[in-house]
Amino acid sequence: MTDASTSAAAREHALAQAIIALNTELELPAVLDAFLDAATALTGARYAAINVLDSLGRSQSFHSRGMSDAVLAHIGRPPEPVGVLGEIPAEGTLAVHAVSEHPARVGLPDGHPPMSTFLGTSLRVGGRVFGQLYLANKDGDFTDEDDRDVRALASAASVAIDHAELYDLALSRERWLAAAQRITAHLLADDDPEDGLQSIIDTALELSEADTAALVLPGVEEAWVMEVTGGTGAEALLGLELPPEGTGVQVIRAGEGVVAPEPPGTDVLEQVTSYGPSLYAPLVTQGRSVGLLMLWRARGAREFNAGDLSIAERFASQAEAGIAAMNER
Repeated sequence: MTDASTSAAAREHALAQAIIALNTELELPAVLDAFLDAATALTGARYAAINVLDSLGRSQSFHSRGMSDAVLAHIGRPPEPVGVLGEIPAEGTLAVHAVSEHPARVGLPDGHPPMSTFLGTSLRVGGRVFGQLYLANKDGDFTDEDDRDVRALASAASVAIDHAELYDLALSRERWLAAAQRITAHLLADDDPEDGLQSIIDTALELSEADTAALVLPGVEEAWVMEVTGGTGAEALLGLELPPEGTGVQVIRAGEGVVAPEPPGTDVLEQVTSYGPSLYAPLVTQGRSVGLLMLWRARGAREFNAGDLSIAERFASQAEAGIAAMNER
């Protein structure tokens, strides 16, 4: 066997082992770490990063290799997918001989290490672009073998990320349902209804990793009022009526929740316009909406997804069952 064929066989083995390692991880951060380690080891890139994007294509989280903590702290923010990074296709790869000479070389944050050679590809999960892989500063240009291996790793990582998200969803569902049972027991055992309602909001804040939450209940006539609030800016929300034609009231009427990258709709309360990712889950009992759980995260935070909504809707409805049982005592 020639040296070239021996090297090729060793590389094939390393790629296979990396793909196996990816699929043994259950939690998303570990999957992303394994992906970066494999990509740098196989290609010889000095720098590597995965930029996780939200539904609007904005940077949501950033995972890197090769940059010191001091450099990352100085940069202060992840690069947005503009310039060369914005040229990365939704499918396939982008290889650049010298980033400094590329027409679209703008967009890197101040303090970012200079990049010479570059190879980028998108990570697609469930039909969407989950994020982008950046590899940079290999000694010499990235090769056809690098391109092939990165494509194979990206495909394997997409499957592993999907599995990790499903695993996280299953764990989250268990935590939410256990919490709903505890809240129902608390509502039935406690004579203070306000304390019981506050426990719903506090639990929802903790489990959803939201920054702000509100529990909307019927007010006088046809008004819907934020009766209980919690988290950042909660005091400014307490007692506010939802806009009659706003998305919150529409969710209550339809009995179907929504998630959005920012407070949805055109008729939005001024007090919530500064929030980012939003989740509105109706409290449904006997096929009728009797309230609304509203959750918000800070701008730039991870978006809520359909799995989050499904769990929150079930939690909200179970919480409503507890409220109803408390009122019947």
